[in-house]
Amino acid sequence: MDVSGAILIDKPARITSYDVIRELKRLLPVQKIGHTGTLDPLATGLMVVLTGTATRLAQYFLRLNKVYNFTIKLGEETDTLDSDGTVTKTCDYSGVRRETLQDAAASFQGTIEQYPPVYSAVKYKGRPLYQYARKGQAVNVRPRTVNVLSLTMEDFVPPYAVFTAEVSSGTYIRSLAKSIGDVVRCCAHVTSLRRLSVGSFHVEEAVQLQDMRQHLERNDTQYSFLIDKETLLKKLNYRSL
Repeated sequence: MDVSGAILIDKPARITSYDVIRELKRLLPVQKIGHTGTLDPLATGLMVVLTGTATRLAQYFLRLNKVYNFTIKLGEETDTLDSDGTVTKTCDYSGVRRETLQDAAASFQGTIEQYPPVYSAVKYKGRPLYQYARKGQAVNVRPRTVNVLSLTMEDFVPPYAVFTAEVSSGTYIRSLAKSIGDVVRCCAHVTSLRRLSVGSFHVEEAVQLQDMRQHLERNDTQYSFLIDKETLLKKLNYRSL
């Protein structure tokens, strides 16, 4: 059987995107496999994985918007801008109000300039930024232009605020969280992050890695979790592969 198409994975926390790919390589009879967008180890949610000849479509996922739900903690900033990092600064969050956060969120809707986190896979002179950061080396990184289509605060129980954002590909939620903190004059970092969708692909359609293992253990040679190439092309509005 031609195992070419897309697999929607609901990534668990505390593993890397490459860990997901490595497990799928072990489980599936495929030579080519790759994801269409990295998720941080802290993050959970939708990963779109392409297999076989469908890997040729990876570039087209770069134009797709993404939706995230994320929680920030006010009063602390970390070197990684998330709770996996080391606290580098603290501040008083007692004066931050719901309305202030809502106004801050509204100020970021539209096209903005954003600096990627120093702990990220963005390349500088051929090497990812995190390699420089781990060695304590500062680099002069240029900001990138991204688009925040919507940014809504869902809940606020100090020091935690929950947001949902629809953003263009390439947007860093960790950087967005820091910027929200800067606007309300309070440091902040991400404590949870979940990707809900990539274009028309949604996490509700995704499969857990453990469920996939069970499918294959039951000799699911039809690969019922695989989105075939024709269906994938229709969802991407392309006619041929």
